[in-house]
Amino acid sequence: MSCHGHIVRHGQHLLKLVESCSITCTLDATKCLHALSITMGPIPNQSIFVHNNVISRYLSLGEFLHARRVFDILPQRTVVSYNMLIHAYSRRGDVSDAWSLLCHMRGSDFSPTQYTLSGLLSCELLSICQGMQLQALSIKSGLFDADAFVGTALLGLFGRHGCLDEAFIAFEDMVHKSLVTWNIMLLILARNGFVGDCQNLFRDLVRTGVALSEGSFVAVLSGLVDPEQDLEYSAMIHGLMTKCGFDGDIALVNCLINVYVKCKAMFSAQRLFQEVPAENVVSWNTIIDALVKSGRPQVALEMFVNMSRRGLVPSQATFVAVIDSCASLKNFVCGESIHAKVIRNGFESDVVVGTALVDFYAKSDNMMCSHKCFNQIEEKNIVSWNALMVGYSNECSSMPIMLLRQMLQLGHLVNEFSFSASLKSSSVLNTRQLHGLLIKMGYESHEYVLSSLVMAYSRNGLIIEALSFVKEVSNSLPLVPSNIIAGIYNRTCQYYETVKFLSLLESPDTVSWNLVISACARSNNYNEVLELFNHMHVAHIQPDNYTFMSILCVCTKLCRLDLGSSLHGLIMKTNLYNWDTYICNALIDMYGKCGNIDSSVKVFEEMTDKNIITWTALITALGLNGYPHEALKRFKNMESFRLKPDALALRAVLSACRYGGLVSEAMEIFKQMGTAYGIQPELDHYHCIVDLLAKRGEIEEAEKIITSMPFPPNANIWRSFLEGSKRQTEKSNCILDAMH
Repeated sequence: MSCHGHIVRHGQHLLKLVESCSITCTLDATKCLHALSITMGPIPNQSIFVHNNVISRYLSLGEFLHARRVFDILPQRTVVSYNMLIHAYSRRGDVSDAWSLLCHMRGSDFSPTQYTLSGLLSCELLSICQGMQLQALSIKSGLFDADAFVGTALLGLFGRHGCLDEAFIAFEDMVHKSLVTWNIMLLILARNGFVGDCQNLFRDLVRTGVALSEGSFVAVLSGLVDPEQDLEYSAMIHGLMTKCGFDGDIALVNCLINVYVKCKAMFSAQRLFQEVPAENVVSWNTIIDALVKSGRPQVALEMFVNMSRRGLVPSQATFVAVIDSCASLKNFVCGESIHAKVIRNGFESDVVVGTALVDFYAKSDNMMCSHKCFNQIEEKNIVSWNALMVGYSNECSSMPIMLLRQMLQLGHLVNEFSFSASLKSSSVLNTRQLHGLLIKMGYESHEYVLSSLVMAYSRNGLIIEALSFVKEVSNSLPLVPSNIIAGIYNRTCQYYETVKFLSLLESPDTVSWNLVISACARSNNYNEVLELFNHMHVAHIQPDNYTFMSILCVCTKLCRLDLGSSLHGLIMKTNLYNWDTYICNALIDMYGKCGNIDSSVKVFEEMTDKNIITWTALITALGLNGYPHEALKRFKNMESFRLKPDALALRAVLSACRYGGLVSEAMEIFKQMGTAYGIQPELDHYHCIVDLLAKRGEIEEAEKIITSMPFPPNANIWRSFLEGSKRQTEKSNCILDAMH
């Protein structure tokens, strides 16, 4: 009896130690508990509890080896013992260990619980085949219908593997659905582009009357990007957020700001941003990053300036966004200023900010500064190395090869982007050496690397060798490398070879069709271009901006206003209209050259983002259609928008003056070209002035212009001058005849 009491007292002390370890869980305390559990021997009714606690403590400290040793020597195990290890292995990504434990558990006559299966299903590296086996097991054992745990974890697995049909079927079959279940299904649909289905499911969730969570709104907002279709829905979600009391949730507000910017609703985004507490750096980062990603880098920089004026300290995310803005704008001065701020804030050695600086200076053609920023990064990763290699590859130097060798010597991992950057500027010898290396490392069948290798061989004039290599690694011609070879044929004016080569493809994509259309257009086979576009439409191949640009150019050259207008209607049905500046510019040019100036002006007025090419296209259209004064007015308006005219814009306004006979206005602009615009007149500018003066009978002035030219006049200038002189002579003869 006293012996039993002695064991009980020791057991009580051990249980108190277990409670103590739960408060201060250190490795030493856990080892002490482990040792005492062994030396004190088995405790009646408590031994399993103590050993499970020891396993739990080891796992929480990341000591998997110790935990497994305790588990392996347990004289008696429970479902809890198995579940703890299976969950821990699953969280760490050890699929094989977790799976073997599950098999061992079932072999020991233990039935898996919801906790067992949900833990294993949540493992990031679990294969879809294993997941389907667990699904079958859960259905057979009744766990799938017991509650929402297993079904929710199964949805997460299907979502990670992109199995949308399986996810939707599982969701529909679930008897019990928690809010987390709904949120995961919403997120799966949104991330895979099924925005309409996501919105319908969200509506069903609202109708259930369940209190929505932050995750519900984040899921439904994450898929909204279309400015025409999603803006109204975003505003509706905004109203529902306010109604549910989430209007003060910073994370949701930031998500909504991001959606408004993507939908180009800047007024709504800025109004919402102004309601956020001023000291919230995350919101500033959100709107700055969203502006950069939506193609508004200049506005993003202005927001950064406002942020600095408020005394807010930029974070890593802030600097990365504004550095990307400077890279997009090619604003070297602004980038240097931000670089100075990076140094003052101690981020120059940060790998993410440092890599952004490497990329910025590389895009600014300043590889010396780019390499210097690279050297200042303390812990370089593969992205840093690749950014520097890409920068050097644009210079056609041997540095990418040297950097790749250096990476390998230092034991760094290389990936497909490393090989691509090295191949971009490689010589014939280096290309063959890299070819051998990538075969050795198992990258020869990687489509991205294969494309770069084909490009390298083709660039060095070895197209036949590139083709033979492509056929070696694939039974059929891979799409991307084939498009690259066809593109090289196209750029070297081998249009017949382009069409012939792409006709061998089994399933050509949009790029393939674009290359064929471009080849036919460049060889002046315009009717064939239109037939190809029709076939493309019949084959349900989605045209992109490049397709529309090519067809619009053909419409312009054929002066097919009817076809151009129809194409405009088709473009408006896509999300490219008002988004793609180049397409809108082509529409302005097409309408102008086809004589429909009203449509040109309408497209111009509807555009949200206008660049120098946009204004030039409109000025050209106005000049061609007999509106020289309006063209001059638009030219001055362009300057008021702080857009500096380039050589093409100046030629456009001079041509408009030439068509309208505006001598004084044209001469004023011509004389200011060097001083006001920093552009020296070229042959086209001289031709406009000489032709204008000659047509107005001012032959002497035209002759002075010709004699002042810093280069010899071309045939067009002499033709205009001689025709003007001829007209003036004929006019003089007529006057003399009349006098006699």
